Amino acid sequence: MKTKEKLIIVLLSIVIAGISYWFFWDGYYSIDTYRIISQGYTDYALKDAYIRDGRLFLAGIVSLVGIINPSYKVWYIINLAITIFISAITVLQLYMIINHYKKAKNTKNKCIYFLVSFLFIFNFVQIDTMQFIEAFAIATSVLLYILSLKNTVINKNKKMGFIYAILGMLWYQGTVTIYIATAFLMCLLETKKINKEFFKKILNPAIIIIISVILSSLIVSIVPYITKLEFTERFPSVEKYISILKRNIMQMDNLLIDCCGYFPKYIFISASLLILIVIFVYGIKHKNVTQPINALIVFYIYIVSIFIFFPIQLIELCFRCALSLGAAIPALFIYIICNMEMLEGKKIYLNILIAMVILYFILSVCNTVKVTREFKFANELDERFVKRIETEAKNLQDQGINVQRYAVYYTTNGDRLNELYNSEITFYNSYYLLSRDFSNIFGIYGEKNIKLEKQFADKEIVDKYFENPSEEEIQIKYINNILYVVVDL
Repeated sequence: MKTKEKLIIVLLSIVIAGISYWFFWDGYYSIDTYRIISQGYTDYALKDAYIRDGRLFLAGIVSLVGIINPSYKVWYIINLAITIFISAITVLQLYMIINHYKKAKNTKNKCIYFLVSFLFIFNFVQIDTMQFIEAFAIATSVLLYILSLKNTVINKNKKMGFIYAILGMLWYQGTVTIYIATAFLMCLLETKKINKEFFKKILNPAIIIIISVILSSLIVSIVPYITKLEFTERFPSVEKYISILKRNIMQMDNLLIDCCGYFPKYIFISASLLILIVIFVYGIKHKNVTQPINALIVFYIYIVSIFIFFPIQLIELCFRCALSLGAAIPALFIYIICNMEMLEGKKIYLNILIAMVILYFILSVCNTVKVTREFKFANELDERFVKRIETEAKNLQDQGINVQRYAVYYTTNGDRLNELYNSEITFYNSYYLLSRDFSNIFGIYGEKNIKLEKQFADKEIVDKYFENPSEEEIQIKYINNILYVVVDL
C-alpha cells in the first residue's frame, strides 16, 4: 500500500473524528474530574487509580504530566487530540487488514473499506471513553490488540502477537472484548468457514489472551502489596458477583435497545436485523446458507464478548467495557466485504451494501455529535448551578452579609426532568441533576476566593419559606445564616 494512501486514511480519520467530537474541544469534566483536581495528577495516578488497577504505562505517563501540572482542561484537550490520532492509526491498520483479505479493486471499494474501518474504531461506545483523561490509553490498548491479531493470525508471528497483547492488557484491561470478538472474526476470514482448521487457527489468539489476562490479574493483585496501596476491587465477593451479574442481565434490554443512551433507541437492533436480513436473502439466493449463519455467529460473538465483564462491572456505569458491542455492525460489514461476493455480484447487492454503509456512517457521525453535546450540557448545568449560588452569595456580601454556609434541597416532581433534561447521558453525568457531590462541582467550577460550607437543609424551613411546586427551577433565600437553595426538577 502506498504511503500517500496511508496518509489519506489517517488524515481523513482525524478530520472526521475531530468534527464528530467538536463539543469536546472546549474541554470536558467527567465525573472523575474532582478526584484528579483535588489529589493532583501524580497522586491520582500512583495512589488512587492507575497503579492499583495494574495500568502501569498509564500511571507513568499521568504522573509525568503531574510534573508539568497543566490545567485539567488543557490536559484533557491534549489527551483528546492524542486519542484521535492513535485511533486514526488503528483505522489504518484495520483498513490494511481488510485489504489483505480482499484487495480493493477501485476507488469505490477503497471508500467502503475506509468507512467500515472508521465505523469499527470510532463506534458509539467509544464516545464513553472520550470523556476521560485516560482515553489515549484505551485507544492505545485497542491499537495494540489489533496489531496483536494481525501478527498472530495473518503474519503467523505468535511471539510479537503475545507481546502486543500483553502490552494492550497493561495499557487498559477493559478493551479485551475487542480482542476476543475480532480474533473470532479474523480467524473466520482466514478459514472462510467454521471447521477443524478454524478451531486450530483460533487456538493461538485464545492462548495468548488467556496468558495475558492471567499476567494482568497477577499484576493487579501484586502491585497494591508492593506499593502498600488499598487492593482494587476488581474481584468482588461471591455475593457481589451474583448481584452485579443479575443487574447486568436485567439491563440487557436497555443495553441492546437503548444502548444506555449512547445510540438512538431501537436503531442498533433495527439496523442489525436489516443487515442480517440482507445477508440471509443474499445467501438463500446464492444457495449458500453457511455464510449468513456465520455472519449471525460473528454478530453474536461481538455481543456476548461483553459478558466477560458481567460478573465484575456494571456495564451501565462502565459502558466503555462494551466496546465490542459498538463494533458489532461494522464487523458484519467486514464479514460481508471479505467473505461474501456482494462487491463483485449483482449491482443491486453492491448498491444495497454501499447504501447501508453510508447511512450507518452518517447516523454514527451525527449521533456522536449529539451525544457529546449531551455530555457537554451536563457540564453546563453544573457550572450554571455553581455560578448561580456564588452570585447570590456575592450579592449578599455586597450588602454586608458574610455568607459562609449553604444547604441544598430537592423538591423533585419529575416535570422538568421529563421536559428539559430527558437525556440519559446528561442526567447520569450531571452532579446537579443527580443531586449529589456538590463539593465536587464547587471544586471544579467554583471561584477559589469563595468558600462555602455545605449544611443539611431543614425540611420545615423549606416547607415554610419555599413554593412547592415552583415556577422557578431554582429558589434561593438566606435564612438563619444559611443560604438555602431549593431545586424543583
